[in-house]
Amino acid sequence: MRFSTRTILLAVFFWLAACNFPTPGTLPPTPESPVATPTKKSPASATRTETAVVAGMGETPTPTQTGLPQAGPIPRLEEGTALAIAHIDMIDAEKGWAIGGSADPRTRDHVLWTGNGGGFWKDVTPPENTLVDPPTERVAVGGFWDSETALVTYYSANLQLPSDPPVVWKTTDGGSAWTPSAPLDLSRWTGEYRISDVFFINVNTAWILAHKGDDPASDRIALFQTLNGGNTWQMVTDPAVDSPIQQCEKTGILFTGPWNGWMTGDCRGNRPGVFLFQTFDGGKSWSEAKLPSPAAPPGLFTSGNFSCRIQPPAFFAQQTNLLLPVECTSKTSPTTAAFLFSSNLDGSNWHIMDYPGGMMVVRSSGDGRVYRGDVVSGLAVGEELYIYTGTTEIWEKIDPIDWSGQFDFIDWNKGWAAAHKDGTPLLMYTKDGGRSWTEIRPVAAEG
Repeated sequence: MRFSTRTILLAVFFWLAACNFPTPGTLPPTPESPVATPTKKSPASATRTETAVVAGMGETPTPTQTGLPQAGPIPRLEEGTALAIAHIDMIDAEKGWAIGGSADPRTRDHVLWTGNGGGFWKDVTPPENTLVDPPTERVAVGGFWDSETALVTYYSANLQLPSDPPVVWKTTDGGSAWTPSAPLDLSRWTGEYRISDVFFINVNTAWILAHKGDDPASDRIALFQTLNGGNTWQMVTDPAVDSPIQQCEKTGILFTGPWNGWMTGDCRGNRPGVFLFQTFDGGKSWSEAKLPSPAAPPGLFTSGNFSCRIQPPAFFAQQTNLLLPVECTSKTSPTTAAFLFSSNLDGSNWHIMDYPGGMMVVRSSGDGRVYRGDVVSGLAVGEELYIYTGTTEIWEKIDPIDWSGQFDFIDWNKGWAAAHKDGTPLLMYTKDGGRSWTEIRPVAAEG
């Protein structure tokens, strides 16, 4: 039988195809462009590297999908990274904690620990997940009891309510290991979510102050309390419940014991007097407290002609005195009156003295929040800088500073400031009580 050339070619073509050889005009798969059978992925595994099993060949990995956001714990900083310190809490002259990040003053997602006075910092950030949808910076807020024990929680820089209920991370070994708490109950929460305070009164009892942003006329807050060292948290002040405590901007909160506490605020002239509330049950209920009005100017706390603000409260003198710096601005003239109120911890026996104005900084370990020392001394930090020695009611004016920041002292002389100047982060140190300051250049270190 005779076969034409065309017939022979067709027979060869079908035989090659049946044997899975490449046909003319078709390139074989290459390592750069693998052919894989599509598999259905669950949302949780959409970014995970998949593996394909080929008979006789073992497991061959296929490439990870690209272009998709990758969630995971906040990555640790590399050794030698220049740091921006946003908040500092030194326990003694060598050991302490900080919150910050790389040399960008907006970065506040890393928890840092130092053992050499603030020059070198170990990144001990808890395994909090990053936010990827949309990508958003995390902001850490911490309370630090001693060099080993700390509580840290996070909120989103865009103030959006987190998709997963937040937890509070706890360490008892200086940040080497962290344990998450039971989630905070935000089931009834609406609007923005921001944390301003995490603080201890003893190693088992602590509070978290959270703020909402859905009411422009007020600063609605939630207060969470733990009585078991941070394992579980109960909401003791509910932002959904209307009460006078939900009015005005909150400037500070301080507990003087497991049940007794104070909250201060600024009503920006929308009501006469001062915003000052007291609790006797750990924050479950609050009652308005009254301050005695100074003799001059007349009507300071009763007239609507003044806008009064209380700076954050603090301890003084062996944790036996409460301090409230009060500033009132006249609505009809550029006059400002400032006073420092002190009393017993329960608010009895008020004493009034003149005050230069500005932020009150207690020169003792714990900075007037967590009591660790016995120092009766302070700074008034405003447009000018003043020292109060505690022996007289005279504030001594000293050389001003050209930066602003958060201060932390461990005794009469030694202190630090997580500062910034014209957008540049600074870490400043004083060994003479604030009369002179030296810049520290902090870096990340492994040990």
